[in-house]
Amino acid sequence: AQIILKDLKNSPFTESLASKINDSIESRKQKGTPTQLVSSSTPESTTSDPLQEHLTKIKGLIVANDIKQLEQFSTEALESYPSQPYFYYAQGFVLNKTGKHKDAIELLETGLDYIIDNVSLSNDIYKELADAYNAINNSVKANMYLRKIKPGF
Repeated sequence: AQIILKDLKNSPFTESLASKINDSIESRKQKGTPTQLVSSSTPESTTSDPLQEHLTKIKGLIVANDIKQLEQFSTEALESYPSQPYFYYAQGFVLNKTGKHKDAIELLETGLDYIIDNVSLSNDIYKELADAYNAINNSVKANMYLRKIKPGF
């Protein structure tokens, strides 16, 4: 993450992100090696990270296609973590499924702004954008997003 940030234009956002990354690295150094952190999968460690809890719950709801619950949890997650692109994807997915395609487009395009080097999530968002643009009969934009999808991810 630090390498990617060095390549980006310096801005308040990148400075804030760099500070958070450095704090996280320093925190892990004080607690021990990363392998120790990964291997300690106790129930307390699962519940101590609300961001990870939201991600896990929302991913499960998307797989289950439970739109009603997904709408509730993705809205809550997006309010709590407005810089997490996966939550924009989840909310855009809900809006597409409920026929609010223009709102979905707006939200999904905003989510693209927060993605840093996550091809799989980018592909998911591009697919949802293509579906939304097809739903509003804008095949030019739909095809544009379909062409952005990178195969193999």
